[in-house]
Amino acid sequence: LDVVPFDEALAYRAGLLRPASRALGLSPADRAGLALAMALDRPVLTTDQQWQALAAPVVVEVIR
Repeated sequence: LDVVPFDEALAYRAGLLRPASRALGLSPADRAGLALAMALDRPVLTTDQQWQALAAPVVVEVIR
């Protein structure tokens, strides 16, 4: 498990996700996770099906 600091670049990227995620009810923590996935070019794993409707350049995989 790697711990990644939530630095200014990630905070900015997360902030840019606010308009696209606002209607879906995503929290600041959700956007932080999405921003990290985008920065690392990795998919996001979630159990929230609503994340699939997100219009962002990140792969969202819904798991059970």
